[in-house]
Amino acid sequence: MVRSAVSSSSLGDRWLVVQAGLALVLANIRYWTGVAPIVRSQLRRWEERAQAIEDPELRALALEKLHGESFH
Repeated sequence: MVRSAVSSSSLGDRWLVVQAGLALVLANIRYWTGVAPIVRSQLRRWEERAQAIEDPELRALALEKLHGESFH
């Protein structure tokens, strides 16, 4: 009897791991197909605006910040 309880618990644990893995895969698919392209386009737009800053020190600071942090 103890053996069947361990087996069903083990199956439950495996099913939980499978569900968590599938959720992670789906979240990554949604992120890389939905969110990431929007972020990339916004980062390009912000970089264009940073390039247009007349003050060289401020421009360098803005570009450094964009390149250093990008997707963070």
